[in-house]
Formats: sequence, C-alpha cells, structure tokens
Amino acid sequence: MSLFNFDRVPVKTRFIYALLSSGFTTLFCYIIFTVFDMADYDWGYYIFFFIAMFIFGFFSSGYSINKKKK
Repeated sequence: MSLFNFDRVPVKTRFIYALLSSGFTTLFCYIIFTVFDMADYDWGYYIFFFIAMFIFGFFSSGYSINKKKK
C-alpha cells in the first residue's frame, strides 16, 4: 500500500486517526517528560511535536488501518 493511496483509507479517516494518535502521543510525552525527566520544555516544543506526529499519523494511517473494499 502506498502512503498516498487515498482510496482505501479516505482523508476523513486519516484526519481523525492522525488527530487522535498525535494528541495521545503528545500528551503521553508531556507526562513522561514532566514527571520523570522534570524537563521544562516550552509549549512550542509540544506544538511542533504535535504537528510532526499529526503529519506522520496522517500518512502512516494507510498502514495502520486495514480498510478493505468490498
């Protein structure tokens, strides 16, 4: 499956998957960095991380979601 194959997994599904996965990943990293590392990263770091994970999740959802045509 190609990263740009929007026939199997439509844009709406990719958008929702990317939004949820990037949100959970960013929240998880925020908690891990704050609690265990006691790191004081600025919000710009987490916004950049969210956007990067959103782009990655949008294009990789074709591999994660197995939606078969009938």
